[in-house]
Amino acid sequence: MSDSLIISQASSTKDILTLLSMLNSVYRPSAPPHEGMALEFPHLFALNNAQNLYYAAIDNQVVSMAGVYPQVLAIDGIELPVASIGCVATLPAFERRGIATKILNRIFDDLTRQEYPLALISGERGLYRRLDAVPVGSMYEVTLTADALGPIIQDLKGLVTAVVEEIGAPERSQWASTLAPIYWRQANRFRRTVPHMATLLDSLWFARPRYDQRLFTISDHKEITGYVVAYRSPGSSAPVTVMEWGGNSLTVLASMPYILNAFANKTVVVNFHRQDQVLASLITSHGVKLATTPLQGTVRILSLQSLLAQIQSLIQERYGRGLNLTQDPDQMWTGSSPRGDAVTLSRADIPGYLFNASPDGLGLPFPWTHDLNYI
Repeated sequence: MSDSLIISQASSTKDILTLLSMLNSVYRPSAPPHEGMALEFPHLFALNNAQNLYYAAIDNQVVSMAGVYPQVLAIDGIELPVASIGCVATLPAFERRGIATKILNRIFDDLTRQEYPLALISGERGLYRRLDAVPVGSMYEVTLTADALGPIIQDLKGLVTAVVEEIGAPERSQWASTLAPIYWRQANRFRRTVPHMATLLDSLWFARPRYDQRLFTISDHKEITGYVVAYRSPGSSAPVTVMEWGGNSLTVLASMPYILNAFANKTVVVNFHRQDQVLASLITSHGVKLATTPLQGTVRILSLQSLLAQIQSLIQERYGRGLNLTQDPDQMWTGSSPRGDAVTLSRADIPGYLFNASPDGLGLPFPWTHDLNYI
């Protein structure tokens, strides 16, 4: 079997349709090739991204694939190119043969040669963990009932104004030029273009059957100040989940009663960055508990030297000196930390050391990547 396995990159519309047919058979079995994953992730399966779609074929049959979408992260003003990886799938009859592992290793090798510093993978499967991809960073997640929201909203009266309007499907993408700048103003997020924003507002779970996903804008009577993308998954007991929001977090919170009413629901789940201590303090002051979850499915270091070259100024700004690491023959990274102590790190250790809030780590802010860009 291994002798006949060939890993390739897509190069044509025909290739893309073949991959979509295989992918739908795994994740959306009732959808034809031009629907399902094609409608949910049109940017990933666009012809101009074909070379970033990797697949394995055995005897001319596509049996596994993984998609790559190049993006740019903003970390405290530093723009960092990254590769988002998703749509990893293998036909059931060909699972447990290491095929997806071979594809991902090929992707990692190619991206490392291109000096991409990081790969962001949409998931925490054992497959990714075995390849040194690890959860990174953390965000708060709060589940709010309508009753719990009541006193919180009372505290916000006079502080923020939230005039909420639901935007229907025909107009959603037309709001991209207004909403993208609001998204950009968030400190640690993707550098999303207006055309990409327009695509996202008409794809993902907006296009997923039985998922009720909606767009809401927030204004102060004079101008648009924020927005919320929220959805409700199938099932009568499912809460409303906010997939992405932009703007002042207190204003966004003030919009939640309207959004719950629009969905005829009584519970909403909202995520926000751990750096937002004002919002965290307001919520916990009313006895509501905050859960902590990773910011990104998993993150894998690709080119560490490229990463350090780009974030060294941020490290020096925080600690007064940089981080110097070299790779030894055992594939471990050793050197001195900005604090002056010796460090020895494996590839899997490095993301946590850089971005997790721990006594031994550097605690650099990791961008909030679990949003509409998540593939």
